[in-house]
Amino acid sequence: MTTSKKIDGETRREIQELLLDWGWTGKQNELEFMSSVCELHQIKSNDPRCTTAYEDIEQHVMKFHDWGEGWAFTDPRFGFMGGPDKTVLKFAAHRLSPRVCPDAEKEPLCKALNDLINPCGYELYEREVRAGVAKVDYRSTSNFHPPQPASIVAASAQLGDLESLQLHLKRIERSIAADPSLALGSSKELIEDVCAQILTASNEPVSSTQNVGQKFRAAAKALDLSKTAVPSDPKASDAAAKMLSQLTGTVQFLGELRNAAGTGHGSGKVSAATPREARLAFNAAVTICEYLFSLWEEFDASNP
Repeated sequence: MTTSKKIDGETRREIQELLLDWGWTGKQNELEFMSSVCELHQIKSNDPRCTTAYEDIEQHVMKFHDWGEGWAFTDPRFGFMGGPDKTVLKFAAHRLSPRVCPDAEKEPLCKALNDLINPCGYELYEREVRAGVAKVDYRSTSNFHPPQPASIVAASAQLGDLESLQLHLKRIERSIAADPSLALGSSKELIEDVCAQILTASNEPVSSTQNVGQKFRAAAKALDLSKTAVPSDPKASDAAAKMLSQLTGTVQFLGELRNAAGTGHGSGKVSAATPREARLAFNAAVTICEYLFSLWEEFDASNP
């Protein structure tokens, strides 16, 4: 993602106009903002009186204001119009950071920026870097795995309760490093949520007494998952059957992992879960949910 150019010139101009309309430096001045998104001391000056771009900005923006409003976007040294996508994304993400963006602006500005970059395969999102401290970052949405690919699948499947799925994904994403036990619990709950939505949409009963493995098997039955086997090819059929067995085992393992170390079954003891186990649980949950949503799309299309 660091060297690609999927954000075209027209989109870059629209982002420029949006940031200018909102005040592109937010609560910072121009020098502070640009120092955060560019290595100004490593960029050469265009002014013979100066050595670096940092000195350029001090001279022409902070002192004499003779560069005009949109200089940061049009100066080729800073790469907004002609550089890699990461340059544009760093501008946008930094504008949304807590020290730059007023609280009242964050949600509407983030939505407006995402509306522009989503068609290019990117999104801005908030992640927790440590307990209670969040950072706005960017990521590609073109691949499913991680950090939040299930939202793409959920959006395409339209199973009716996307809000609950998004809630689980946000909890997992923000807690893997800071609170691994919470991530374990959320991973298990994500699978339960997806299975419950499939059962509800299929007019099948959902029981609160079912464990995660039982809910998965019920959803698999509702989707006729066993038909993914290939009757005309015994080897392929056997492989498919083993895959389904492994999926069910993974779901049940997640339930056990959650009960031992995650949220929801508190024993009063400090969890020994680490981000390694949390990431494993999250990736397994995402894989299972992707598979279920893919099956749902086929099932729903053939059962109008």
